[in-house]
Amino acid sequence: SLEKNIRNLARCAAECQFALDVGDRGLSFEHDSMFHTELVRTSENQALIYLYEHLGAKIQQLRLNQNLYGIALKDYTIQHEKIMSLLKDGKKEECKVLLYEHIMHSPYPEGLVL
Repeated sequence: SLEKNIRNLARCAAECQFALDVGDRGLSFEHDSMFHTELVRTSENQALIYLYEHLGAKIQQLRLNQNLYGIALKDYTIQHEKIMSLLKDGKKEECKVLLYEHIMHSPYPEGLVL
């Protein structure tokens, strides 16, 4: 159920944030990966799930190469809370915009339709 998925997302996000707060960047990335995996599963989009599972190693490599630290990394973990809130409130369009910005690390382009 969506409620169960949101609880799982909240747990992953909280563990990610805690690890970041105590300075364990590696553990933070591990929980961040769990958050994204759960988020993809929550979509129930089989094509997206398939792609995510088969590109997993490449996705992790890309995220590590981004080499986010400090405030930038904390900002992205804070977005997890916003994503969960939008999902919980059924605000799909706002969630799509935030997901785009979260993944692309850039503002949502005006006129883009997802």
